[in-house]
Amino acid sequence: MQLDYFKLEKYQDYNIEHRSVLTILDNDTAAKNYLGDLFLITKKTQIANEDNGIDTFYIAYRGNTPIGFCAINMIDYKPFISYGILPEFRGSHLGYLLVNDFSEHLLKEYNFDNVYANVNQKNISSIKSVELAGYKKMSLTRYVLPNYY
Repeated sequence: MQLDYFKLEKYQDYNIEHRSVLTILDNDTAAKNYLGDLFLITKKTQIANEDNGIDTFYIAYRGNTPIGFCAINMIDYKPFISYGILPEFRGSHLGYLLVNDFSEHLLKEYNFDNVYANVNQKNISSIKSVELAGYKKMSLTRYVLPNYY
């Protein structure tokens, strides 16, 4: 699926390039501190959402280069996003662009009232990314983006 700044491919476990993105992030200490075991999260997210008709886990590409992932997880009927940027692409505002692009897609495509993000309070880059994308702080770790479309 093509968004404004990124191409998203639904995660396929058999795709070596997809698995390599998760392996790099899974072995990255900073990402692991915030995300946990990505392979386990991928499976849980796909299983939890398979009945609601929402594709849940994507590898994000800038051109033909994979730069990270984004995902949606339905928790108590509320859509929560998560994302990760490969280490070599951090600090280039791709986190903000990915959050913004993916959130806009979810609001338009599925007509959610809001999209939510749980952000680790120590992850300053991620906090800046969700705030730049229009999310408003609800609590210490939870942010919400209302649907203005």
